[in-house]
Amino acid sequence: MKKIFLMLLVVLLIGNISFADNISDVQKAVDKTNIKIEKEIDKAVTKSLKETSLEKIEQIINKLLDKTNDMSAKMVEKAAESGVVVVCEWVPVEINGQIIMVDPLRVFSIHRVN
Repeated sequence: MKKIFLMLLVVLLIGNISFADNISDVQKAVDKTNIKIEKEIDKAVTKSLKETSLEKIEQIINKLLDKTNDMSAKMVEKAAESGVVVVCEWVPVEINGQIIMVDPLRVFSIHRVN
């Protein structure tokens, strides 16, 4: 929840939004990160289907969330250094009957750094 509020605060603080020269580079990096997140989700789903223990399934889910949250946070920070606001768009993912929210990324806006 804190991450969402931080993202919104960053968006509100940026006043002059325009296209930056490096948008395609940032978009490519975001796309690569999203592909990595999708692969992590697929691995977690496959691994969870082999488990019957709720405790093991929770461990798989927690590991997935930790890993994807870390990947997203690093990409958001990297993009911000280039003047690009990248936000997480929470999407539901089913892991062995449990619905969790995972955070793939989307380029939100561009801010030219003068």
